[in-house]
Amino acid sequence: MTDPRFLIDFAQLAIVLAGFTSVFAALIPKDSEFCRVDRVHAAAMILASYTTVICALTPFYLEAIGVEGMAIWKVATAFLLLLGTPCAFYVLKRVLAMTREEQREMGLVHIWVGFGLIGVMLVIAITGLFSDRAKDLFIAALMLGFAAGSMSFLSFALNQFSERRSGSPS
Repeated sequence: MTDPRFLIDFAQLAIVLAGFTSVFAALIPKDSEFCRVDRVHAAAMILASYTTVICALTPFYLEAIGVEGMAIWKVATAFLLLLGTPCAFYVLKRVLAMTREEQREMGLVHIWVGFGLIGVMLVIAITGLFSDRAKDLFIAALMLGFAAGSMSFLSFALNQFSERRSGSPS
């Protein structure tokens, strides 16, 4: 396996963002309403982060049990699809359950770009299952899935910051 440091660093970045999301959620005052939009943002980021951590470490687990060469990346890609696809559908289900006003609050561009990234991630991952560039495609798919979740973290953080600023006396 080449470049193992990248996958470890990427897993660390994902776990740090999951931690930041948890801190933001914990800092929301108990008397305030944690709206559905924020819950979807937080869920998307946490699911993307933990999927990234688990999948970034999967090649190491596979190598440790004796899987070799291209099979490592194809099995890791299959695992990414197996784990990531239900997470994406869970978030999609939550978004579709929102009212139109909540979807506008979340941002229609954010929704389309986020699910567009997930769609491209799925195409790249599926292609990786049948390609001799499985490693590169696995890493690209992993990064796209994480990027989609990171958009949710950024939106969640900005939403919380703007609510706090607007709620504070001028």
